[in-house]
Amino acid sequence: MIFTYSNLINSIAGVLATIKDVPVYDSPSYNTDFPCFYVFLVNPKIDEQISDVHYRETMIDIVYVQERNSAAQNVELHEILEGLDENFNMIPYKDFNDENSEPVLLHTYERNGAIEDQELHYKFTIKQRVMVDKEHIYMNDLEENNVEVKE
Repeated sequence: MIFTYSNLINSIAGVLATIKDVPVYDSPSYNTDFPCFYVFLVNPKIDEQISDVHYRETMIDIVYVQERNSAAQNVELHEILEGLDENFNMIPYKDFNDENSEPVLLHTYERNGAIEDQELHYKFTIKQRVMVDKEHIYMNDLEENNVEVKE
């Protein structure tokens, strides 16, 4: 299974759809339908460990945005927060490029929620060890460049 950030965001979007059926975006846009979720990757880090093993640590910030100044907005934010807490202990990660892949459960760490400026921010960290396939690393070999300037 290949671990990519796009697969991670799509896997998170699948979990969010079970909490509330609203659009999920990975970047702000002027054509946004409210209410909606945004999924942001915050400070992804990759550390090389032994041989072909890398340690990836990625903080995720899920933002739930609703119409401003709507009636009972705090009640809705608390319900969404409850759903996020219940469903994000582990994420069923799926490789969407491989139809035969089975989901793998990824643990989440340091989960916390906060309501700021009528928006719900739910942050957590994913810590994952991944193996790097050396055959598919681009720029593995540097070719000699024998170029001359014409006069």
